[in-house]
Amino acid sequence: MGKIPKVPQFLNRLLSLKTDQQNQVFGLFESRLVEAVEYAKQQGIYDEGLQTLRAQSIVKSRDDRVYTHKTGAATRYVELEVTNAIEYLPWDEVKARADSREATDDSASGWYVSAHGKYKGRAFYMSDRGTRINSEGVETHRGVLYGIRRGAHRYIDNAQEIARGTGMRMVGGVPRLVQLAHRITAEQAERRWNEELAAAPATETTTKGMLVGAILPIWDRVTGSEIIYRLQTDEGEQLLGRLLEGRAAKETLKNLGIGDSGVSKLSPRELFAAVRDGQKAVLSNGWEIVRAKVNHEQRVEVRRGAPFSAAEIGILKEQGAFVERINWSQRVFLPVGDEGLTAFERVTAAKPVVELFGERAPETGASATAPEPEPEAVPARGLPSMVLPGVPQREAPGSATARDPAPPRPEPTVPAIKPDPKAPYHEQIATNLIEQLEAAPPPGRSPGSRGPSICPTTRSRGRGTGGRTPCRWRCRGGGTHGG
Repeated sequence: MGKIPKVPQFLNRLLSLKTDQQNQVFGLFESRLVEAVEYAKQQGIYDEGLQTLRAQSIVKSRDDRVYTHKTGAATRYVELEVTNAIEYLPWDEVKARADSREATDDSASGWYVSAHGKYKGRAFYMSDRGTRINSEGVETHRGVLYGIRRGAHRYIDNAQEIARGTGMRMVGGVPRLVQLAHRITAEQAERRWNEELAAAPATETTTKGMLVGAILPIWDRVTGSEIIYRLQTDEGEQLLGRLLEGRAAKETLKNLGIGDSGVSKLSPRELFAAVRDGQKAVLSNGWEIVRAKVNHEQRVEVRRGAPFSAAEIGILKEQGAFVERINWSQRVFLPVGDEGLTAFERVTAAKPVVELFGERAPETGASATAPEPEPEAVPARGLPSMVLPGVPQREAPGSATARDPAPPRPEPTVPAIKPDPKAPYHEQIATNLIEQLEAAPPPGRSPGSRGPSICPTTRSRGRGTGGRTPCRWRCRGGGTHGG
């Protein structure tokens, strides 16, 4: 057998394999490709292009105009009652699928019954697909869950957690360890599977929302999947637009001002005044207009979750906003006064305010109705406390109690050095530290005490000198300790 040549191309390397080995490699590649496509579809990140919605019955139950462009083009929100026939997996078919995969002793593959969530009490088969690396570079344990519905299998990245049976879930807003699933035998799974098939309905009707008409002018207000669907109702009407389901439909209707709490009835002047008073205005595309304190002055800032693009900054500048670079990031502000109101009107004309949150404190962001409690003790001038743990502390001057029969003798004071308010912050801190150090008593004397100091080395009192090097406390101990 000759030496295998070094072929840099992957496909050319495959040609050097035998036919059965090539079939194995291409079979694994195809299974991985199908898995990646199905997983992306479940996550909503697969671009399928234009799709056709097919169903047994499609009945339109609602048709409202939700937006009208200045050109007269209208956007409609349509609700559809979609009925589909349900296909189920018989036990023999899913049992053959389970038997075709060789499961090792440490594999998570097996029969389970759900013990948590909306599928509680239902039997399913989990196929262990091994470890995968997700888009964030984290290793996950992938599995596929098969229920009684055909084509409704789900990919999960916590197969080991399901196999273990327990996991952390939020219960009432608190993380708790809950039972997720129980492993069962094939005989128990067959009995449960057949019982579920006998009780399953033949058809299912769901409500789907759809935006049709002029969608591009309000594209940034629509949430959810961006796939465009086409369909034909039972009456023969043909529709083309974006499907909205569940939470995405509610968010989109709120962004379009349908069913709001009265914010759309406020004038731009009232909304701008509310923002200047400390309230936060949320726009239909998710941007926020809030009051912010910059360089000791109150401003009105336009924010978003990610940095603004160059095109967005250009549009905001045309609408009257201005941009400043602060701490290596660009921030967008609106002017104050009548100019700010004009810019606010131009910004919110295409992106109206859909939510207005309560008043917030200008610096802490806390609610004005719940003031922050005062602290028990505040260090002087905002400097860090010098209290050492485990060391008994003496009372500060001016805190005389019944134990002090006479007022303390005042210490010599040093004229206070007033920090320059315009100086840099580190220079102000240094000035305050120098002021406190110069006003402090000697290390051997407590604040407010009378009489001579005590040397910490000899523990003696007096006014002598300390040997070769004068002692700072002028003790009588002598010696060569320098104090």
